[in-house]
Amino acid sequence: MRAEVLRPCIGCGRPTAGLRCEACRAPSAARRDAPAEDPQPAMNRTEAEYAALLAADPGVLWVAFGSVKFRLAKRGWYTPDLVALTRDGLLVVEVKGAHVRDDGRDRFKIAAAQYPLARWRMVQKTKAGWRTVYEFDGRPKSRGGEG
Repeated sequence: MRAEVLRPCIGCGRPTAGLRCEACRAPSAARRDAPAEDPQPAMNRTEAEYAALLAADPGVLWVAFGSVKFRLAKRGWYTPDLVALTRDGLLVVEVKGAHVRDDGRDRFKIAAAQYPLARWRMVQKTKAGWRTVYEFDGRPKSRGGEG
């Protein structure tokens, strides 16, 4: 007769023959009903500052962070930093810090061209304050000497 080898359960440390004991294998109500982890990262300081500016505007009814994704290609997606519902319609905002990278700017422009259902705005925080880098409202208009 061969003796069964007991190991500590990886869940609770109780002796068990497998990796997990019976109690850890059974789905508990707490584990089953726990909300899934939110994969969306939190806002950085720059995004939070601009979101506060938007929320303070009386023409803005609602502001959300990272809540919408736009499909650009078969496996390409664009998630804007902020989406706001204004009295004039939907506003999609991309907030940038000191540097605006080409790939981020290109994805923003592609998304704005493919989805003209909203106003699109890319803003950059500079030492002097906020600067609108790009704004699209149906047809693209460039600001700030970049284009």
